[in-house]
Amino acid sequence: MPDSNLATRLRALAAETTAALIAAAEALEAPPPPVVVEPPPPAPGKVIDWAKTGREVQAYFATTGKWASILVYADGTRDGPMLPVVPPVVVQPPTVPAEPAGRGLALAQAFHRKAVFTVNWERERFSANFKYDAAVDAYYTGLDVGGIRCFMPWKPAGVKQQDGSVRNFWDLSVGKAPTRDQFMRFAPNMKAIVAAKKLLMIDLLDACGLEDFTPALLPVVEAYLRNAAGWIREMQLDPAYLCIGPVNEWAGGKDADRNATYEALRLRFHSILRGELPEPFLLGQSPAYWGHHDSYTGSKNGRYNPGDDLATVHFWHAYDRNSAAGWAKVQAGIDAWSAANGGRVVMCGEVGPGGLYDGKDFKLNDGGWVEHIRRQNPVLANSVPCLWACTTGDWAMNRGANDPRFWTPKAGWEPDIEGAVRAAAASNRKARGL
Repeated sequence: MPDSNLATRLRALAAETTAALIAAAEALEAPPPPVVVEPPPPAPGKVIDWAKTGREVQAYFATTGKWASILVYADGTRDGPMLPVVPPVVVQPPTVPAEPAGRGLALAQAFHRKAVFTVNWERERFSANFKYDAAVDAYYTGLDVGGIRCFMPWKPAGVKQQDGSVRNFWDLSVGKAPTRDQFMRFAPNMKAIVAAKKLLMIDLLDACGLEDFTPALLPVVEAYLRNAAGWIREMQLDPAYLCIGPVNEWAGGKDADRNATYEALRLRFHSILRGELPEPFLLGQSPAYWGHHDSYTGSKNGRYNPGDDLATVHFWHAYDRNSAAGWAKVQAGIDAWSAANGGRVVMCGEVGPGGLYDGKDFKLNDGGWVEHIRRQNPVLANSVPCLWACTTGDWAMNRGANDPRFWTPKAGWEPDIEGAVRAAAASNRKARGL
């Protein structure tokens, strides 16, 4: 004779289990998503879209270590449960403790202390010509060059070519973002530099203007920033040696307030990257007018708003003529801005020969470049000067298209850029007491 009490208990258990699964499914649809207590499943709260008919919501059973499924259709009806044994153990996520006070700033300060002199590898020099191997690392270590800066050669609106066409590096057409394979051309050098415990400063777009962020292009840019951040995570780089910025340079801007021209875009891009690259990743920012230091020292560029994120390094660029005393005044202004803004870290992203020194115009292979470097160091030591050196332009200081080492008379090159860099790094280290 059937046990009616057993049948009743089984029906009650099935009803309770179905109710539990439905509750779990509804919890999965509501923010924040539920989290399994213990043991953690490989993919808690997994949701699989089923075309337009419905979706399968999977609940994890902590006591059995198994999953069960319930189908939730577009009209709200549900089928299931499938193979339930016991009700799932589901709780809301625990409260995450607030970051320790000053942790973001401490990350940026630690980054700043890791180098006294850095250099730029321009565009395809980084992605194709140069190879950061053991020999290059030994050479730079011997000179006390502690980091490399580069940027992705992508300008969304394109660049007009000599044949009249408009396209980008890698022959990208307007509005087409770099693919993963194209981005990963930078990966070997990125991995090697960070593995050698050298700083890597990288911007994800080239110099850009408002024409690069039209309503048609902006969604492409934002999707690319998210993708690029994911590709960087994929490389598993040590974030202690890495700083990622959205844009190499914000070109120009309205004279009345150049920084206001780009502020909303700049902070939005920063927010996108921070969402993909949480601390301890460091992010980079720079002001308008091609990142010129005037934004820190007071000018018609207008106020530079650094935002709220202290795990950020703020950069400046300059190709100015100046005396040693003039550069010292620039650094004093930058230091004052930092002090007035909570001690935020400011570093040099590009500095190179420009203008006239003592009536001399800086042209290719001009010995005045050595004097230019001497006048900047050690007075700019606190900015960690980043020399615009390895380039395809008229200001190249490297020995050749495939050689990132500096000119030196010992190798038949004039002037002695190698000696000037060695002396600059040594003077900066002494000035900073490192």
